[in-house]
Amino acid sequence: MKAEKFSETDKTNPDTLYAASKLALQMRGEQIAAQYGIQFTCGRIFYLYCKQEAPHTLVPAANYYV
Repeated sequence: MKAEKFSETDKTNPDTLYAASKLALQMRGEQIAAQYGIQFTCGRIFYLYCKQEAPHTLVPAANYYV
């Protein structure tokens, strides 16, 4: 894993099946969007929720409204 910040222009190199499946899904989404002339956005969430997560972050806030 890189020590510095990640960039949208970084080359992808998935080293696990999970990472490869996420990249494949993103690539397929981009293909379908191009085929139909629509926009596609893929969110890259870098860490999972834990009990100590701040309540204003994505997962705890989303859970509040579900």
